[in-house]
Amino acid sequence: MEQNYDTLPGNIAAILFLLAIGLFPLWIVWDIVVRLRRKKFIKNYRFPSIIEQKLISEYPQLVDSDIPTIFHALEQYNLCCVQANKWDTTSPSKIVDFAWQQFRENNEEYDLYCRRAFGRVLPDEPFHKIVSQDDISEELTRTWANTCEITNINRSKPRDLPILFSIDHALNIPNGNHFYLIVEGKSKSLFVNNDINLTRLFHDELPEMCG
Repeated sequence: MEQNYDTLPGNIAAILFLLAIGLFPLWIVWDIVVRLRRKKFIKNYRFPSIIEQKLISEYPQLVDSDIPTIFHALEQYNLCCVQANKWDTTSPSKIVDFAWQQFRENNEEYDLYCRRAFGRVLPDEPFHKIVSQDDISEELTRTWANTCEITNINRSKPRDLPILFSIDHALNIPNGNHFYLIVEGKSKSLFVNNDINLTRLFHDELPEMCG
């Protein structure tokens, strides 16, 4: 019987399409499992004590009870990076960024941590002080949205701020980003550094959030 080779490319394409449909749910499940595993690693990790020493050296006004709060905010940012699933984020906090930069100096430990927490080594993203509404970047909006999600805060109508966004103000960090909420009845507004209105963070859409 003579084989009709003209139909082979179409048959192969159909088979590959069916395989893709069948494997897609498995990929979704695998992605969820991987992210849960990474989040568990981040929550159980203990940062090197050298970071605490450098924090106190750089910010002598800190007291011992402030250090766990800073590490909690750093953990929150790392969970946000996992939640963002390789989309770019940015640290809204100067003190968290400082702690992260000190961690980066421990190259071997930092690389191992990144690979287990994120599956890759994160690029260096310098802290950026917000000085106007023009500084509301896609990365900042993504950080707000994902941090609210992992902390069970309604990003559009927050009752309070994630510690990642409130810590610079709470610890009175010089030249940090001092976020605060203003509540007037049912209306809520987000400001930073005295009078810069960031309320649009509540509603701005991102590429991965659009249909």
